[in-house]
Amino acid sequence: MGHSRNRQFLIAVCAAILVMIPRVLSACPSCYGNPDEAMTQGMNFAILSLLGITGGVLAAFAAFFIQLRRRARSLQHRLTTLMN
Repeated sequence: MGHSRNRQFLIAVCAAILVMIPRVLSACPSCYGNPDEAMTQGMNFAILSLLGITGGVLAAFAAFFIQLRRRARSLQHRLTTLMN
């Protein structure tokens, strides 16, 4: 338990130091620059496309497990009707 407390204190101290150094936390020029620049628009498009791909993969993953659950219920229903 003592190690956990020391680790939490160390993390809190590091976070406080990072907050006190604004240069470390400032965004890159493309993030806080002119929103009409080509580089900023390209970054926004890249972010949106990555979010779209990630969302599509997660949706397909969820659909796969929903399909598995439906098949399992169907099989269970068929087995119970055959047993009765």
